[in-house]
Amino acid sequence: DYLLLTYIILQEGLVIPRIAAGINLNFWPAGSIFRKGGAFFMRRSFAANRLYSTIFREYLGLLFKRGYSVKYYTEGGRSRTGRLLAPKTGMLAMTLQSLLRGMDRPLTLVPVYLGYEHVMEVGTYHKELSGSEKKSESIFGVLKAIKSLRNYGNGYVNFGKPININDYLNRQVPDWKDAIDPIDPQKPNWFTPTVNDMAHQLMLSINQCAAINGVALVALALHASENKALSKSDLEKQLDFMLDIQRQASFSEQMTIPTESGAEILAHVISLNKVTVCEDSFGSIISLDRSASLEMRYYRNNILHTYALIALVCKLLTNHSKINHEQLVEQVISLLNTLKDDLFLWQTPEQIHIQVEQVLTLLDAKGIATQTNAQFWSLTDNTEQLSQINLLAECMDESLQRLAIISSLATRLAPISKRDLEEKVVAIAKRLSVLNNITAPEFIDKKAQATLINTMRSLDYIKVDDDGLLVATSTMSQLKSTVTNLVSIEVLQSIAR
Repeated sequence: DYLLLTYIILQEGLVIPRIAAGINLNFWPAGSIFRKGGAFFMRRSFAANRLYSTIFREYLGLLFKRGYSVKYYTEGGRSRTGRLLAPKTGMLAMTLQSLLRGMDRPLTLVPVYLGYEHVMEVGTYHKELSGSEKKSESIFGVLKAIKSLRNYGNGYVNFGKPININDYLNRQVPDWKDAIDPIDPQKPNWFTPTVNDMAHQLMLSINQCAAINGVALVALALHASENKALSKSDLEKQLDFMLDIQRQASFSEQMTIPTESGAEILAHVISLNKVTVCEDSFGSIISLDRSASLEMRYYRNNILHTYALIALVCKLLTNHSKINHEQLVEQVISLLNTLKDDLFLWQTPEQIHIQVEQVLTLLDAKGIATQTNAQFWSLTDNTEQLSQINLLAECMDESLQRLAIISSLATRLAPISKRDLEEKVVAIAKRLSVLNNITAPEFIDKKAQATLINTMRSLDYIKVDDDGLLVATSTMSQLKSTVTNLVSIEVLQSIAR
């Protein structure tokens, strides 16, 4: 990431930025080389060390004052699952404090999406998620990586819409300049919530400018299939369908979509040895073995958010013999609002409505779905295309199962403490992962469940009673009903037991 982004900035004729790097990268001899390339090293935590925090803040402010651009990573570490992590706000808070020192130079945040067709460390990520300790970086690791270099496919760097911090503060906190103090910058009451909101908006902007690549697309399709295997011809058609629907009902205007055909994309992924190819008398079968399945899930998660809305529309159509147009739109909005923090989704209800209409128009034009005069949607009897929409519908299955677990337990066990609810949700998720062979680490991750629970609280599906315990509100029943209709009976029985 450090090298790729710096190289691109240099190639565009711009001055390379200073880089806020983790102190773990300050090892011999790379540390001195990185410093000469613009890196400055920082501790992973500033906790209980006010002097270090103050000096670091002053140094960052000095860089801004002198006109240097600074590159830092808002997640504060590598994602082990391929999905965006919740932002760490320390660096962003220090950035805003530079303005509160009275600096007259405007500051702008530029969101950057980085995506690859191969990440060397994915194998170790799964070991770390399973409890193994992270190995420290060293020169031996660098030499080993160099020795293993070969064609690993493409890397993608997309720049999102810049966020001018000065303009942002003028809109959100019109009197922010009253807090300016050149000697001792304060933290007014608006400071922390504003930093948190800006960090969240930054993550939404990163997801908005995602890059769909061949490996991620193949991973998404194969993981949605029942046995993580499809015939070569079916997979090529599925890739064409997924690309076509994204081109005509795009998640975002800022994202990039491959121009190649499904056949060309699959041939490229096969050349990277990402999948297993078996031959029989009927042709080729493309599949993922257990090791590849774990690895490819990482790339699948890179773009899962871009297909969330499309998959939910497909799911509602496949699980209802007919569904009212208004009801379909309302349920998609409800589900995406509940999953918005989990997947860092940016669309407003109005924007969701527009994209749903685009998806339905495309499905109608392809003869996959049809609408009656009474405004009811249903699928046609086109068997081949039904298999394609069924496969797309499965992409959001695990997210819906997690919603089903939380909505069921929050209703049945209330009143319950937040901690107990999280523990019980994780326990059931672990059981379901064994019963349904779900290898997704985020499916059983306690932080991921906590994010969903917090979102449900913010949407008033869950509230806190006078004793500080969680109880389901009257609106929870509607969400639970929607989710229940989209989850298999086997999963619902497992939750009930």
